[in-house]
Amino acid sequence: MNNIKKILIVDDKEAPRFALKKGLQSLGYVVYEAKNGLEGTARATLEMPDLIIADRNMPKRTGYQMAKNLKAHLPTSKIPIIGYGDFENQEKEILDYSYIKPNQMIDMLDKVNEILN
Repeated sequence: MNNIKKILIVDDKEAPRFALKKGLQSLGYVVYEAKNGLEGTARATLEMPDLIIADRNMPKRTGYQMAKNLKAHLPTSKIPIIGYGDFENQEKEILDYSYIKPNQMIDMLDKVNEILN
């Protein structure tokens, strides 16, 4: 049985996606990427990741809109979602964890390991 965990990173900016991807891959995770919330919703439904990390402000569908949609859809409703960015207080309620743009990659990686291990 394959115990490798899958993570989906959803961010319209390449630099944060790249940094998170490299950090997560160095810990042995399989990483998928999406460039906006609409693409993230489709990718999450297709790949069924063990965790989603999503930015707040993206075109086509915000991180909040994507999370709300995924949490309302039974197959994806139990996937933990870490949001980062300027989520409103009421938006944070749909997320499992949230950060204002984490400046320290180690904090995000520690949180991922805590959730998935």
